[in-house]
Amino acid sequence: MKLNSLRDLLKLTAPGMDLRRGLDQILRKESGTMILLVNGIDTGGVISSGLRLYVKMTRQLLVELAKMDGAIVLDTSREKILYANAHLVPDPVIPTEETGTRHKNAERAAK
Repeated sequence: MKLNSLRDLLKLTAPGMDLRRGLDQILRKESGTMILLVNGIDTGGVISSGLRLYVKMTRQLLVELAKMDGAIVLDTSREKILYANAHLVPDPVIPTEETGTRHKNAERAAK
């Protein structure tokens, strides 16, 4: 599913969808993760390292990969996990209101 609108994102994370079920399970375990959703395999040069996987996204795999420290990068157009334990390095000149390193990187990567 390509993400062209907020509606597309809501469909992807609707109850019963694998991504939503995985996120719910991660929350129940009181752990967390950073997930970067991309259309296609172009990550905008924001990834400096990580495990390149390019495997089908499943709820179980998402939950297991969330135990790692880095971000999980999903290709939503093909429903694949592109990277796990990815180190995100967005442009540091992008303004952010956040104070923590992970939160700053997440906001900058989103922008």
